[in-house]
Amino acid sequence: MERIKISVPASTSNLGPGFDYLGMSLNLYNEFIFTRSEKIELLGFSNLKNNLVLESYLHLFKKLNKEVIPVKIEWTKKDIPTSRGLGSSASAIIAGVLASSYFINHTTSISDYLINEMIELEGHRDNLIAELYGSLVSSIIDDGKCIVYHHIVNPKLKFLVLIPKYEVSTKMAREALPKTLSYSDLTFNASRALNLVQAFKVGSIEDLKIVLKDNIHEKYRKEFIKEYDSALNIASKYNAILKISGSGSSMLVITTSISGLKDELSSLDLDVIEVNTSKDVSTHLEVLDK
Repeated sequence: MERIKISVPASTSNLGPGFDYLGMSLNLYNEFIFTRSEKIELLGFSNLKNNLVLESYLHLFKKLNKEVIPVKIEWTKKDIPTSRGLGSSASAIIAGVLASSYFINHTTSISDYLINEMIELEGHRDNLIAELYGSLVSSIIDDGKCIVYHHIVNPKLKFLVLIPKYEVSTKMAREALPKTLSYSDLTFNASRALNLVQAFKVGSIEDLKIVLKDNIHEKYRKEFIKEYDSALNIASKYNAILKISGSGSSMLVITTSISGLKDELSSLDLDVIEVNTSKDVSTHLEVLDK
């Protein structure tokens, strides 16, 4: 019986000025096992009715006008919390689309076509691309093709993820954003985004403090995160940087020293997890049985 395992990492996106095109993978994983079956089954899921993994699996069959191959889908590892700005929906979409591609074509490769289908399902690409390829990545869409750029993250940089107990929906966080933007705000973000990847490569906290500033989304979204101001004060005390992860509610702390900082952040009513990134922190499809 054909069986595959797909592991997808978490991701943080935007990173200040990189709104909707910049993301970084994080070593927290969702893992799914797909087994060819007589009927479609879902195991380990709380939501069976509007299941994004299943919807993404069925999507490709519909697009290609193929008869659906029934599978049993097991959610076997659940490190990425939902609706916290850490790419949980992207992980579900990646798993579903890659699984359907495997059972249709018996290939484990990721084509431009598959990436475009994933983006269509997700609506934005920053988390998807980071989780697929690993480490810090940016992307552009040109003539319908997603072009990916890989960037270096200096190993002296350390990362903490702060995960509140409550969700913030992407829809709500997007609705909080202004409908129009000024040229000054756009220039503010663009000038910083241009230099952001160099600052990550060098690993300078002082440079990162400058280039990770944002004038487009964070000042609107922080209102949904009640621990934001307290976490920012603690991070600043330790010369660390605090950014909203995606649309929230999670936050990312960037520092060169965890000592003391993690303990003080843990006094807040949220989970504090030390994470890392690399190109190996990416999506993996393993064939268990052919």
